[in-house]
Amino acid sequence: MSWLSLAAACFAGWRSRHNARLFCYCISFASANVVGRIIAQLSGDTSLEYLTAYAVMTGLILTCVVWIASEGLSYRSAGFASVLALTVARMAYVSLGHPAKGYEWVQLTEAGILLWAALCVGGRAPYVRNGAVSLVLALLWLAQAFFRLGFILHLESWLPYNWRVPPILGIVAFLIVGGLAHEVPKVRQGHPQGAGNIQRGRSFSL
Repeated sequence: MSWLSLAAACFAGWRSRHNARLFCYCISFASANVVGRIIAQLSGDTSLEYLTAYAVMTGLILTCVVWIASEGLSYRSAGFASVLALTVARMAYVSLGHPAKGYEWVQLTEAGILLWAALCVGGRAPYVRNGAVSLVLALLWLAQAFFRLGFILHLESWLPYNWRVPPILGIVAFLIVGGLAHEVPKVRQGHPQGAGNIQRGRSFSL
């Protein structure tokens, strides 16, 4: 399942290679998939090595997520999304019933940032040229955020699904994103705009 997720992320990355933000997100997701699987096989998915690698690779992915979400973001939208995301994360923290451990802090932070980004990107989806891609990303991040919150609140019962649900979400979302890649006119650098100087290239406008 994880290899299918890797392939889907690479496919979406290739199709969106002319958009730096989305390309970096897809590649960081694919890289985290590979690194996480290797370390889980070598050290186990409950080891300190896996937690460290998970935190580092998650930080890389979330950096790309914030980069995407911050494009054209107004202070009002950012503030509204921040309040909602912090409120949900706070409610999950209180529901733990004990001081958060290392992996719980990582996943609480991950869920909060994903929820914030989902609200920011989803809110502007109707107003951007390729709003379908923004909507898919928003739904992916929303689903990932609530899965992470559910995972830390119901660790034992949700543990068997941790290697299934996230890859499935990634496979579906990245295949759709890759499929939504469309051709737009791309002018050759150094030439005046004109019918004879326009190339066709795949690109996203988020």
